[in-house]
Amino acid sequence: MTRLVKLLSILSLFFLKTAFVNADKIQILSEENSLYFVENRSIRGELAELAMITIVYAGFIDYEFDIKPWARVYTMALEKENILVMSMVRSKEREKLFHWVGQVLPLTYGFYKLKFRDDIDIYNLKDAKKFTIGVMRNDVRHQYLVKNGFKNLILNNKYDQNLKMLLANRFDLTPVSNIGVFQFCQSNKTLDCSLLQNAYTLKGFTQGIFMAYSKKTPISIVNKTREAFNEVKKIGIYKAIMSRRLSKFIDSDFRALSN
Repeated sequence: MTRLVKLLSILSLFFLKTAFVNADKIQILSEENSLYFVENRSIRGELAELAMITIVYAGFIDYEFDIKPWARVYTMALEKENILVMSMVRSKEREKLFHWVGQVLPLTYGFYKLKFRDDIDIYNLKDAKKFTIGVMRNDVRHQYLVKNGFKNLILNNKYDQNLKMLLANRFDLTPVSNIGVFQFCQSNKTLDCSLLQNAYTLKGFTQGIFMAYSKKTPISIVNKTREAFNEVKKIGIYKAIMSRRLSKFIDSDFRALSN
């Protein structure tokens, strides 16, 4: 089935459904990255397309997209209603703070270093504490490091700043996901990503990237979106969108994503 036919199938199903008119506008937020970005004054990318199709299939007619720094996205999701975050890492610390809609991508996190830094050997979290670490402010990685007693932290407001600073040898390590490295290298082709090396994998750190609503969002909106997201995956639209550039990350985990 072609992408066009699949999209027409979604729209046909949508018009057969009774429209659910939300009383307040749903605000769809993310920090800017290679899957959610501004192009020609419009927000584009795989995450934006997935959000639009899910929201339309759910029957919502009043929504808007926006891009903000991650710290602002997180604060708004904690404080306001009808906030849908497209790229929220799910962790134990965040479990009860948000309404989780569904997994967008699986993740593997690790401490990355420069390949030529032979002086950096990490076999456990304690080993990593003696090195300086760049991390995004209020990000799940920042929260994780603080909780585990890390002190030598250099905070930034954008995820790509950490990898750029690491490549400039401004600090020793940065915690980043396999998909985060991929996104960065796709967006920064003039930089030498062959210098990046995973020094230590953080096992059991996260359940992946999820679509999540703010806790103050009415549960009726959350349930409608969950149902729509599950249908979008079931009929193959999710895989069609996300496998264009990310097939190596989703193919092995697609069965889990569909549960």
